Amino acid sequence: MELHVDRSVAVEAERLDVGFVRDTAHHKLHLYCNILHTEKNITFCRFQKGTEASGFNVIDGLSDGRYSYYGDGFFKRQCGLTIESVASDDYGTWRCTVGVQEWAGNTIQSRTPLQALISVPPEGGNRIRRDFEGAEEELRTIFVESNKTLTLTCRADASLAYCWFQHPNGSQFTPVERQVGQNLDFWYAGENLQSGDCGITFATVHKEDGGVWTCHMGYKYQLGEEIIDRMNVRVTGPLAALNTEVGAVIGGNATLYCHTANGPQPLDYCRFLAPNFVGISLDSTVGANNAILERFYFAPGRNLDYGDCALTIDPVLEEDLGEWTCAALLHDHILESRDTILLYYDSHAARLPRLRAGLIGTSVGLIVLALVLAGTIWYKKGRPVPWNRPSGPIQRFSNGTDTLSMQNDGAVEPRLSTSTTSSDEQQQA
Repeated sequence: MELHVDRSVAVEAERLDVGFVRDTAHHKLHLYCNILHTEKNITFCRFQKGTEASGFNVIDGLSDGRYSYYGDGFFKRQCGLTIESVASDDYGTWRCTVGVQEWAGNTIQSRTPLQALISVPPEGGNRIRRDFEGAEEELRTIFVESNKTLTLTCRADASLAYCWFQHPNGSQFTPVERQVGQNLDFWYAGENLQSGDCGITFATVHKEDGGVWTCHMGYKYQLGEEIIDRMNVRVTGPLAALNTEVGAVIGGNATLYCHTANGPQPLDYCRFLAPNFVGISLDSTVGANNAILERFYFAPGRNLDYGDCALTIDPVLEEDLGEWTCAALLHDHILESRDTILLYYDSHAARLPRLRAGLIGTSVGLIVLALVLAGTIWYKKGRPVPWNRPSGPIQRFSNGTDTLSMQNDGAVEPRLSTSTTSSDEQQQA
């Protein structure tokens, strides 16, 4: 008689278990980044605050007095950092990097380090910040030359499960890893999703690709609404105007600024053509003290060597309103590049000085009126008797302030834990 037995084997994938523990009783914060389900050994353990240029290489048993190792040892694949006397600067996003190695036959070989982000909010704060909705956005503008490659990037403060980009016409693009020698129209650009990096590179762009793009990011360990970032893409020629429309008031000043589209590239010359067809050639040696026609000079802080072609007009006259042309020859180029800028009369800006003057005048009038009314009331009620200054010494009084102090109850908050897959697993996916 045969006995049939069904067996199912669950294979756990290698991943990082990341998170933090607050020890409020001892004013400590513990960050951890442990490897689960692996035969690899840890070679180093590193933590770096997202806003800092340097980090901490943590070794079991060593401490500098404030930062020390947290965990049960490298042999248990545990990487952690303890921060004592926690300050406000210690909150935010931390990046943990774990170096690994494993046996490959009879030799030990290093593997790609594992990385993840740990978002540590202040006590009482939200675990993951989502403050994009409803905020006034100042769109960053990305200039790119037509028929060249375009790279768009955005970043989150925690590990991502996915990200995608929306074209100005509504089309959606999800970046994928490009293999060596593989020809794709677009591909992923950035470190990796675990590090919160999202990016996409397009092989070529055209005029119709200009407009506002939207980057959508989904967190790996928290479900809910995606976070978004927006950017304005301008597909131009080799030289592009920073703003194609500039407002000005008669008698004020205005700056017209053009620069190279694909990063700083030196210019051989820079020139402008006014609406009345007056041509102006200038560089950074032309300043306010030697202005051309006593009112045209190169914008301070700009330089041809960095691809800047900039003109400041001071003062602006009525004849300056209209379409200006900025033109320049990029070094090693044969043909001149140019763009246009519309200088228009900004009625809103013109009203601001008059509005300020009106507010000042109204304030002064109200103060005078209040003084007159106070004097009239005082006159009708009669002068108070004690007009003479007291002969005794001046007495000073101070109000005491009661201070209430509050202390934590000493409880240790529960351990918050998340997980992330390894770089090798992500590449296989």
